[in-house]
Amino acid sequence: MLWAFAIAKPLFDVLADSPEFFVVRRNTTSDIVLFALLLVLLPPTLLAALELALSRWPRLRDLAHLTFVGGLTTALLLQIFKDLSTGPGIVLTALALAGGVAGALLYARFEPARSVLTVLSPAPALFLVLFLFFSPVNDLFASDQDVPVRHDVRASAPVVVVFFDEFSVETLMTPAGKIDARRFPNFAALARSATWFRDATTVSDHTTDAVPALLTGRYPARDALPTASSNPHSLFTLLGGAYSTDNISEVATHLCPTRLCTSQQRPGQLSRLKSLDKDMSIVALHRILPQRLAAKLPAVTQGFGNFAGGGRDKAASSGIPGFAFEDRPGQFGRFLNGIDSGHPHRLNFIHVLLPHTAYQYLPSGQSYPAPPGKEIPGLDDNGIWTKDGVLPQLSLERNLVQIGYVDRLIGELMRRLRAQGLWDRALVVIAADHGISFRPGASRRTARGAGAPDVLGMPLFVKLPGQPRGRVDDRHATTADVLPTIADALGIDLRWRVDGRSLLGAPRPASDPVVVSVFPHRQKISMPFPAYVRARDAQVDLMRFAAGPAEGWAGVYARGANADLFRRRVASLPVAPSSGLRARFDRQGDFDSVDPHGREVPAFLGGVITGGPSSGQQTFAIGVNGVIQGMAQTYASGGETRFGGLVPSSAFRSGSNDVRLYAITGTGATRRPGPVES
Repeated sequence: MLWAFAIAKPLFDVLADSPEFFVVRRNTTSDIVLFALLLVLLPPTLLAALELALSRWPRLRDLAHLTFVGGLTTALLLQIFKDLSTGPGIVLTALALAGGVAGALLYARFEPARSVLTVLSPAPALFLVLFLFFSPVNDLFASDQDVPVRHDVRASAPVVVVFFDEFSVETLMTPAGKIDARRFPNFAALARSATWFRDATTVSDHTTDAVPALLTGRYPARDALPTASSNPHSLFTLLGGAYSTDNISEVATHLCPTRLCTSQQRPGQLSRLKSLDKDMSIVALHRILPQRLAAKLPAVTQGFGNFAGGGRDKAASSGIPGFAFEDRPGQFGRFLNGIDSGHPHRLNFIHVLLPHTAYQYLPSGQSYPAPPGKEIPGLDDNGIWTKDGVLPQLSLERNLVQIGYVDRLIGELMRRLRAQGLWDRALVVIAADHGISFRPGASRRTARGAGAPDVLGMPLFVKLPGQPRGRVDDRHATTADVLPTIADALGIDLRWRVDGRSLLGAPRPASDPVVVSVFPHRQKISMPFPAYVRARDAQVDLMRFAAGPAEGWAGVYARGANADLFRRRVASLPVAPSSGLRARFDRQGDFDSVDPHGREVPAFLGGVITGGPSSGQQTFAIGVNGVIQGMAQTYASGGETRFGGLVPSSAFRSGSNDVRLYAITGTGATRRPGPVES
């Protein structure tokens, strides 16, 4: 019974609040029921079996039983104290441990205490029933077999729809409001052929609400789930009767009815349950452990599972290709291969979690190893950036180079369509679910507060069949307009009510506010459209300065005032005396044997600085084989002074590489790099 109160019930509450967790993981009804039963029954059964095995030693058995009682009481009290107080973790832990010991002693010495637990023994069954039959999870059991599919559509144009994830439009832009063609040449080429709705905004800041809005034209409903039964009218049911649906990849939703999207892969049940168990174990530890210890666990803020992997891609050979972060390049590659001139009446759709974290890709298409520690340092448990700008800026740098990789994918898509002779005839839609903010002190992905304009703005490109040239349209467009626009472009009468409007028709009045549904409670908040545009444009200027004013990738790798040092030979600069500092690289051994053309290169350089002041920020140049290839700044973490920065894959040569830090002293023409010992 104590297990149910301390562990099972809190986890049921988490899952009841986020039933989309099961949708993302492609869990079936049987998965959910089996998981719930095992969660309630298996651990207590194992504990009882252990006590039974100790029955020959009564005193040892009783001690084990009291240990279980005390441990579960402590776990329960830790959660209660964490919910009631933000006090020091060590104090709360001590109180919980004392309470656990007291609970075990009460249980051992007072019959009324044991009687109370006996009276509460039906609680596990009650929790199970409430979770399966009276929580939002019950809605996942609804079948989508009766979802109607349109069979009267006569459209013939090839349809290609690509939704990216967590992608701010301002990251693509120059202060002049154009696509940065130096950094993102393929997006610039797309804009020359398609209509770029530069001021488009999302209607939700959460993926499992935002993607259904893109696919249905409807604003998020309070009780809706990202499933076909909850969203019976969608792009898939609109075109599913006229187009084949064997090139569809949904990774965070399940709006395509099962009978249409039979080709979508689902991992085996054992793999699904093992992964579910691993992730829920991490969630349970986050709930139980004090803040300082919980911070050492893998983050659970991304919402899509695979917490132990940090959301990073795994090899396709792992056997669970249906998971959201499973081999993202492979997902996109399979989608491209499915675009085939032999099947022009095929609905080609993909939602891929890029440039979403984990940040691991370079514009070259190569990846780099994960830095140690948290995947996104500088974020608290509520997703709020530290007010120190170094860590948000470092994540912005990693985000930008990952967008460089997304740009590469756009180029591959355009080449594939042209090679198949489909580009001119195709309706192509490129969009994203929502944006992301890197403003210090702001929420990373909540559409309220200082970072709201960054989260609201997302890329939206529409290339119509036969469109001769691109143009920029600055009307107030939203993600809810995507489905009505697709229907209009194909000459289809939707026949159901939508909240969006076709972007091929008259624009909505500029006086209409930007309205967004804020997760998790789906409150609607709004801001004037002109105010959004002003705030977004101001952030483009700020982001450009933070990333570096230099053109191209020099402004990212060698950001800030030292961007002009990018690709300069150290020997050509006046070198300062030794700085007296020492640098310990996290992955020093990775530089000894590098394949600069391999799939992975050690492009992220992080480590610890010693020998200098423990406070204050310092900028370092990163030298690779005697050439400055990037910049790193210091930040405080775990009582250490750490540094981090990126260099391009082209910085490395085959075999061993000489990687050094140089402390930058002086400004302007008086700057001198001083060598840092390592």
